[in-house]
Amino acid sequence: MNPLLQNALILTLMLGFAVMEFASHRYQDTVQANSNDTKLEVLMFLSLVAVSQPLALLGANALCTWLIPDQRGVWSDLPWWAMAGILLVADDMTQYWWHRISHTPLLWPLHRAHHSASYMSIRITYRNNFFYYMLMPGLWMAGMLLFLGLGKVLAFYLVVKMAVILGAHCAWRWDEPLYRIKALRPVMWLVERTISTPASRPEQRRRDWPLQRQLRQPAFLLGRAVRLRPHHAQVPARGRTAG
Repeated sequence: MNPLLQNALILTLMLGFAVMEFASHRYQDTVQANSNDTKLEVLMFLSLVAVSQPLALLGANALCTWLIPDQRGVWSDLPWWAMAGILLVADDMTQYWWHRISHTPLLWPLHRAHHSASYMSIRITYRNNFFYYMLMPGLWMAGMLLFLGLGKVLAFYLVVKMAVILGAHCAWRWDEPLYRIKALRPVMWLVERTISTPASRPEQRRRDWPLQRQLRQPAFLLGRAVRLRPHHAQVPARGRTAG
């Protein structure tokens, strides 16, 4: 997958979720953002795309070129499933643990802005301190894995990852109707233990969520890949609008 196609797919995902937030009226009903919220969210998104991500990727490449120059492309012949497994560990698992330790007193200042929003929407996806992303291990690991030759799978992986992340923060509870279909309950049981979904994380957006409570949540084995015991989805009764 070439970079243009990858970026086009990610942009399509963003626009698609944004449209559904409006079409479902969830955005109008639940998102009450002020000008400071908008400035913060736009600034942090632009800083991630224009500064943090390029610096981490290029910095990791420079370090690898200096420290392990002979290893460039050494993993490029691995099968796709092996590359995907490496990415789940090196990116997904490290991102989960980075997020988890960001709920401790030492690193909470880097992540507090994300939980200070009084609403859930794709617009808060990257609402974090600048250094939250500059220090994120997964970004630097991605640069190293590109150096080692995982680029052809990394592009697909990032598109899927963006779909999961945007879907988890979306104001539109796309998973909510699925819980009402009895035949799909086993499927949703598996889904909510594999990824975060809007209806299965009702407490996630509480303002200043207590650190102690976050640290008591069950651990993941591979980041979002295996969730041991997620929150039960809170789905309103048929015909009622979710608040």
